[in-house]
Amino acid sequence: MPVKTMHVVLFTNAFPNAAEPQRGAFTFQIAQALKDLTDLDIVAPLPFVPRWMAQRHPIASVAAVEHIEALAVHHPRYLVLPKIAGATHAATLVLAALPVLRSIRRQKPIDLINAHWIYPDGVAAVWIGRQLNIPVCLTALGCDINAYPKRKLRRPQIVWALSHARGLGAVSRNLADGMLALLKAQAIRKRGGSESFGRIPHIRVIPNGVDGKRFFPLPTLEARRRLGLEPEGPVVLTVGSQDEVKGTRYLLDAVAMLRDVPGLRLVLVGDGPLRGTLERLGEELGISERVLFAGKRDHTEIPLWMNAADVFCLPSLREGHPNVVMEALACGIPVVASDVGAVSEVLRPEAGIVVPPADASALAHALRAALRRIWNRDAIRNAVSGASWEACASNYFNWYREML
Repeated sequence: MPVKTMHVVLFTNAFPNAAEPQRGAFTFQIAQALKDLTDLDIVAPLPFVPRWMAQRHPIASVAAVEHIEALAVHHPRYLVLPKIAGATHAATLVLAALPVLRSIRRQKPIDLINAHWIYPDGVAAVWIGRQLNIPVCLTALGCDINAYPKRKLRRPQIVWALSHARGLGAVSRNLADGMLALLKAQAIRKRGGSESFGRIPHIRVIPNGVDGKRFFPLPTLEARRRLGLEPEGPVVLTVGSQDEVKGTRYLLDAVAMLRDVPGLRLVLVGDGPLRGTLERLGEELGISERVLFAGKRDHTEIPLWMNAADVFCLPSLREGHPNVVMEALACGIPVVASDVGAVSEVLRPEAGIVVPPADASALAHALRAALRRIWNRDAIRNAVSGASWEACASNYFNWYREML
């Protein structure tokens, strides 16, 4: 066990709590591995909800401090202001979290704050760090860089935080390039259109890991038997929230184009605001009997669903570093995925097929090809060999040491 020479605060809203045990599972995995390398506290802000509304909003009953598998998790409560919440989110987060950081620091000096999620978490963390004279590094995860800067009241706050952080990181090269583009655009504006800007910051890319002890190949028929699925016929699986960004409507359109594939079934694991709309779309397309809406499942059950599939599909319109792709590959399952986020960085030709986003025809063509091909499950699993959460945490730890 190494001597712990640093005290780091991980600042993020993407973290589990008693009411949302599956929230931010990837950040939890990083924290679990990091706690063996450094002293670690978690600050995971939650919106303020009166306790009398706990039955309707279980988040109201979450304790101010939880201990989740030996991790101290602090939950400052911030106000969500109607109509202007998006623009003021970082400011209300500072008001809620600053006293918590001061309290943690009284127990032991804080060497570094690492905020995962640039807005509002990263903006608030940089603001707090400047108040308390604590260096802050930021980690971009997805739409905090590829979507939020398009909102005019959030963009200047995001650029300000990127400009004042001690270090910048991202889970994919795609996001790192997006952060750099924001900084370059700001520098050009300040210099009246000149493209001669100062030092280009180095942005550390630290991809997420995968739990190879949980996600590994199992016989397809065994997985289907344990899940109560029919043993015969090809299965295409997708896992994720059923919302606009996940692009599931294009997957349904693609499956409708594959009516000639005998026994083909699509399984959707997850829930979300568009579930009803997607169910109706399946009816309109005449494929309802081929589509199974399996609902939200515990993360511990996902390996079975992965191994029950012939192909995993991620039709997303935006992503950061999609963990579900890593998990499918660790199970030896070929992947068909949209060319978004880190997908093209992760998905090698021997492990899957990359297609343009929002293109049902290309998706159908790729799925047909994937279902016809004989894949080598060992070669697919090897595509993520070495991508453990321990290796991911070690990369973060080394990054922290370099900054300090």
